[in-house]
Amino acid sequence: MGSFAICHIFYSIHVLSLGVDWILTAIAFAGLLIPYGLLYRLLGKQKGSAKYLVYAALLCILASLLTGLASLLCIIGVLLFILSDTMIGLNSLSMKQVSNTSEMGSYILAQLFLILGLTTL
Repeated sequence: MGSFAICHIFYSIHVLSLGVDWILTAIAFAGLLIPYGLLYRLLGKQKGSAKYLVYAALLCILASLLTGLASLLCIIGVLLFILSDTMIGLNSLSMKQVSNTSEMGSYILAQLFLILGLTTL
């Protein structure tokens, strides 16, 4: 999870260097506060929940910034990241078993869409 978090931080730094529409970014961030709040309520004060909440916050920031680029490819990529990370989280919290193929498939597609989106800007 740490290496994915570092990846999201560097993606965010790169996106900031490209310049974003701050209004779109703020709208996306406000919208992402709802699922983040649900995650917070779900995890509560369980042992080890802080790392999931910090990681989710990084993912929300990245998603907001990528939305601010107004690139459909980047938005699809970050949505696939969220899907992949949700599957990983469900597995690691023993809430639901998801196949590794689904996790990796959505992760690889996420990277592909992000790279395509960032290279076409």
